[in-house]
Amino acid sequence: MVKRMHGLGLAILNQKCNAFCLAARNDPRSLISYNAHMAVPEHDWYFVQWLAYFEKAQKDVVNDLEWNKSKASLMFNGKQPYSRKDVNQVAEYLSLQPYELLMMPEDAMALRRLRREALTVVETSKKLESLDGEASAEKRDGTNG
Repeated sequence: MVKRMHGLGLAILNQKCNAFCLAARNDPRSLISYNAHMAVPEHDWYFVQWLAYFEKAQKDVVNDLEWNKSKASLMFNGKQPYSRKDVNQVAEYLSLQPYELLMMPEDAMALRRLRREALTVVETSKKLESLDGEASAEKRDGTNG
């Protein structure tokens, strides 16, 4: 039997029934039990690796993108979080797709090669199919359909 408590709300009812409030289950109970490293990826983006891949220095980024030295330094050392605008600007500067900056350069280039080879296979198979169609049309004499 639930006793009706006016003005106290569900949190009080939950606290009376349970040791902790059910609405607060998603909140960390203490900093000791919460692993902060789980939420922080090791690499946000591979900005430095891409600059090295294209043999660009921090001063090139400052000059070409018109960033101030402080921003470039913080981005270069991974101490400033990137924004969508930064990713798009760097991607355009390096002639990359924005998602490629989230991958190691070797992985992104391997993916580009794979995509290019897949397109070559598709184009070659279409050419072979059209050649086969022409060869079978030449064999027809009109009596067999």
